Amino acid sequence: MVREVKTYSLDSASALQVVEKSEKSSIRTRGSSSPFRCIAGLVQQMNLEKDQELSVARLRIEELEAVLSSRKKEVK
Repeated sequence: MVREVKTYSLDSASALQVVEKSEKSSIRTRGSSSPFRCIAGLVQQMNLEKDQELSVARLRIEELEAVLSSRKKEVK
């Protein structure tokens, strides 16, 4: 049983190396665009997502302020 586990771990490690090598080679073959362009695209996407989150948060704040003012009127 111990031998089975050792064999399995060696097989999975060699499979992992094969996957890593194929990933590296696929990255190299794509190579038509600059890595800086890729990073810039990711940064732009992150900024857009942050802007969307901010606008949703601002809308939520406005909704909560409206609820607050209506409750203040109810208390008075």
